Amino acid sequence: MIISCYTTVDRMRKGKSNMERQAEMMTVKEIQGKLGLSRQGTYNLVNRPDFPTVRVGRKILIPVSGFSDWLQKGGTRNEADNQ
Repeated sequence: MIISCYTTVDRMRKGKSNMERQAEMMTVKEIQGKLGLSRQGTYNLVNRPDFPTVRVGRKILIPVSGFSDWLQKGGTRNEADNQ
């Protein structure tokens, strides 16, 4: 047990902990709640090529920073989409 404590401390010193990294990601369900979309609408959104996602196996995660940037750009890939 002491070894695992030191390992955790070493990881924390080197960078962010797993909890901090997880806090920087959102799930599809969290995006659904934030945007008030249906389940299918949310999956349509996360499967768009301009929407920021990270896929780990079958799990889809959305980086908070990428989501914020996407929203600030109006939720589209480029200006042509806004016309």
